[in-house]
Amino acid sequence: MFISSHPCYVTDYHQSEIAKMLKCGSSENGFATYPCLSCGQGQHKVNFSCKGKACPQ
Repeated sequence: MFISSHPCYVTDYHQSEIAKMLKCGSSENGFATYPCLSCGQGQHKVNFSCKGKACPQ
């Protein structure tokens, strides 16, 4: 519906930004692991954001 109302946004740039946003916060963008500060034995995994201009994160 949006695309039919605003055809000027159907570009490769906008399509790549949308694809980045859909993968945002997933392991596909990479991640970091940190040791647990309480016990030192567990690990916490933090997924990276997409860093896209249109991303609300």
